[in-house]
Amino acid sequence: NFLKMAPPAPVVLLVACCLAVTAVQRVSSHATCTTQAVGCYYDADGHRILNFTANFDPTVGSHMTLEECAEMCCHAGYTAPTDLVGVEYGYQCFCGHDFAFPPKSIDPKSCRKACPGNASEHCGGADAISVMHAKCVGTCVGPPPPPPPPPPPSPFNFHGCRDSVSQALPYCNTSLTHEQRAASLVASLSVTEKIALLSPTQRPFCACHTAPIPRIGMPTYKWLTEVNSCVDTNCAGPDKCMTTFVGPLGMAASFNRTSWFLKGDVVSTDMRAANSIAGTDVGLTGFGPNINTIKDPRYGRNSELAGEDPFLSGTYASQYVQGMQQEKDGYIKMLAYLKHYTAYSVEESRFTFKADVTPYDFWDSYLPQYERAFTEGGASGAMCSYFAPNNVSCCGNNWLLNQLIRSEWNRPDAVVMSDCSAVANMMKNGVADGPINASAIALNAGLDIYGGWDDDLWTQGYLEQAINMNLSSTATLDQTVTRTIMQKLKVGLFDPIESQPWTKISVDDINSTHAQTVAYEAALQSMVLLKNQAKTLPLASGSKLAVVGPLVDAVEDLRSDYETAQMCADGQFDCMPSIASAIADINVNGNTSSLPGIDVHSKDSRRIAAALDLVKASDAVVLVLGITRSQEHEGMDRSNTLLPGLQEDFALQVISAAGSKPVVLVLCNGGILSIDTLVNGPGAIVEAFNPAMYGPRALAALLFGHENRWGKLPVTIYPANYSAALAIQDMSFTRSPGRSYRHYTGTPLFSFGSGLSLTTFSLGGCHAAAASTTTDLVGSGNLTFSCVLENTGTRAGDEVVMVFHAVSDAMRRIITSHPVPNKELVEFARYTLAPGQKVTTTFEFPLSRLAIVDHEGTRRLYQGHHNILFSTGNGHPQNITITV
Repeated sequence: NFLKMAPPAPVVLLVACCLAVTAVQRVSSHATCTTQAVGCYYDADGHRILNFTANFDPTVGSHMTLEECAEMCCHAGYTAPTDLVGVEYGYQCFCGHDFAFPPKSIDPKSCRKACPGNASEHCGGADAISVMHAKCVGTCVGPPPPPPPPPPPSPFNFHGCRDSVSQALPYCNTSLTHEQRAASLVASLSVTEKIALLSPTQRPFCACHTAPIPRIGMPTYKWLTEVNSCVDTNCAGPDKCMTTFVGPLGMAASFNRTSWFLKGDVVSTDMRAANSIAGTDVGLTGFGPNINTIKDPRYGRNSELAGEDPFLSGTYASQYVQGMQQEKDGYIKMLAYLKHYTAYSVEESRFTFKADVTPYDFWDSYLPQYERAFTEGGASGAMCSYFAPNNVSCCGNNWLLNQLIRSEWNRPDAVVMSDCSAVANMMKNGVADGPINASAIALNAGLDIYGGWDDDLWTQGYLEQAINMNLSSTATLDQTVTRTIMQKLKVGLFDPIESQPWTKISVDDINSTHAQTVAYEAALQSMVLLKNQAKTLPLASGSKLAVVGPLVDAVEDLRSDYETAQMCADGQFDCMPSIASAIADINVNGNTSSLPGIDVHSKDSRRIAAALDLVKASDAVVLVLGITRSQEHEGMDRSNTLLPGLQEDFALQVISAAGSKPVVLVLCNGGILSIDTLVNGPGAIVEAFNPAMYGPRALAALLFGHENRWGKLPVTIYPANYSAALAIQDMSFTRSPGRSYRHYTGTPLFSFGSGLSLTTFSLGGCHAAAASTTTDLVGSGNLTFSCVLENTGTRAGDEVVMVFHAVSDAMRRIITSHPVPNKELVEFARYTLAPGQKVTTTFEFPLSRLAIVDHEGTRRLYQGHHNILFSTGNGHPQNITITV
């Protein structure tokens, strides 16, 4: 009996972690209980010494006493004189017939947290459990009577100030300013209550459901809802599923600010609608876009990102955020948070990964997109990443969180949430020596919200201990709580629902005609035509087509990572078209046959012969290859950029079997695919990225020429040998052969910005406004340039004009103290032109965009000649040289 090993003591210590047993609700008085102290013990995560959880709910335990916990255990059947009862952290109650593991006695002082229902009693502490024997008189054998059924969930989840208790308090008084309301609320809270607003007490801890505070009418709240490509929640009914967009790489390929803003508008409408539906677990805080710069093509989460250029990613984020955070009548539609701040680019060792990052790489590649999203886009905050640059965790990095975001970028209101368990991970990568130290480091550095996979460090008591030990302060805690309350006030969570404009959005607004149009238009502009030899495209309607390849019938596998909302109301994917079915639908009066031939990642060749027979019997072939979330995803990087399994060999057999017939190669992927051996074979090559719900239909319309809305590559497609040249853990963008088009010195298969059309365009007549030709070094004005873009073909279509900056060769020779990019994107615009139509494209941007980063991370505008390059991604760019 383990009990005999434990000397008597007033209380016990325990690590409160994963609760698998449903808590017993607060009981009515059927028995009177007394207790006798046994001891105060320590227990590690996953090593609970009392294995039945009677209560872990702070609301149920809001009047906890030793006797009440004893009665809870009595009702749960723990009635023997030798049975054990334990109280932890004030309100948590545990039971056991014996110790589950040999207990370790600790200092009884660790167990002296006052019981909420009787301040003269001690109810354990932070991971400290007071263990007792109990004697109960009365009836309590078996479970207590079932509680009355809970009231049905009310609409407008997580909104407060809806009862008489809260409505009488200043924080619900709409005649006061937000600052006054927040200050009053913070002043009324205990340290424990403040922490409870910042960290979860219920699973899943990562979603960060914070506890309610009944005495002031404060409801629970869920902080984390993913919005990278859609609102991550279930359908609200038939034909009422959240709008899902093509993956972010496809969105970036459009180079279309309007499309990005409209995506934000649709997603925020879905967010508001979901929040209004009773019982839906969606708040008003959305996490996305994810805008880390693509560093390495093998990174497992490239499908979540918007490309390799910081200006493009930052502009995408700014527009998307502005679309989500529209303001009306003083209320913001929703709050948008960026991910994963910053330099997050390795998955398989992500919890412990540390590496050096130079000031140059920070400011050249890892920070500019976040700066733009905060300063121009107005993002409400960010999720900090697991990465520990220069041995300092991003979630405990005062420079990244306080100095940059809140000071240099002038966003003192920004809220920062940790990636799941990022604070606990500080103990794994050596940044912190324990949970108290880690909690203090994070709070002091500017972290506001903490959630974990299997830990809730802050609400376990470690943060309060850190404050009591003066490792942090109540003043710092108050700043943090104030930031979160102020943001909730901005979206009206504490205001009357009927007085707000955005609460008029309802389930009827989900999957509207407008939302479907926006998503389909985005899909049309997401595909990149990389090759179209001998007018392989458009395909002819009414022809006999063979659609082959491992992804021809895929639907679920066409989604990007974190595109996790329920797609179809039945929970399946049957409402989504496949690429084969979309092509068959549009091939009117034709014959479309499809077979996969092979799987995405398999050595099974038994079905190849049947697929080749289809190819031989067809007029034209569409070959669909690629990778899915089984090859690249959160937690998993790729080892190379090759097509997996038999795909390359299968493709060569298809091309051979087709002979002189047109072959269109379609690639579906997040991270790029090095198709060195396939570049010359097919007549046409299309990069479709992750087409998701609307992409297959858009792809079919583009292949048959019903639409001509192609995009441009937001990434470089490297040759296969590129991966061997640089370790994925190497954080340098400039180490040879270089990363991204800005620093790569090799020859790509397809360059950043590449992309063709089914019509032809000419770009010429580029000139600078007179004041832009020679500019004073200290000038802070704008540069203005114009070009003439003409559709010289016979088909209407879209074209993108990109503006790049490159220092002159002479300047490049004299700058020796730091790397100099090959060129950098500084502006872009998208146009739709009818056949023969001309348009004057005008670009105006600040002179500061010609500055480049020096070795100290400072952007410097060098004197001398600067080249301004105008490109459609094809042919030679137009060049204007200006002197600064």
